Amino acid sequence: MIKITLSDNEKKELSDSLLRFNKDLVTRKARVILYLSNGGRITKAMEAFNLSRPTIYRYVREFENKGVESLLNIKPIPGRPSRLPDNIDEIIIDALKRSPAAIECLDTSVHNWTLELMRDYLNRAHNVNICLSYIGYLMDKFRIRHIYSRAIMTSPDPQYNEKRQVVQTLKKKWKPARSKKVKE
Repeated sequence: MIKITLSDNEKKELSDSLLRFNKDLVTRKARVILYLSNGGRITKAMEAFNLSRPTIYRYVREFENKGVESLLNIKPIPGRPSRLPDNIDEIIIDALKRSPAAIECLDTSVHNWTLELMRDYLNRAHNVNICLSYIGYLMDKFRIRHIYSRAIMTSPDPQYNEKRQVVQTLKKKWKPARSKKVKE
């Protein structure tokens, strides 16, 4: 059993990091250290956080050697840097505020966004090439609600919405005729 004692300042800093950071690694490290400091056992932490024993010991060593700052600062992971613009979420949100039909580069009469239309828009307007599943991932990550994965055609008739509402209200009011039972 590892005994970790945290000062009130360290506890507050780790608790604040859970709210402040949106990075899984930072919040996971902070949760593990807070759990162990409250008397939690390594084996229970392994099960609760789905981590291996060496990983938990590494977090503890980092904390004991370098303090809270070592848990909150993440070193960049080596590899190819992302080719996506840093403001990709803003680009997607700005696009969703407009109808696809209003965007000239798309040349479509569809009024609802789909993942395919978003991919085409990002490619044509911003020269960003990404697959549909990653667009869906980004929309989920930034909590952007998307409804359609395929295009839904609407009528080019300017009175389409009004006519549709009339039909919907008629459907709600309509009751099927009851068949009368014939007595023999």
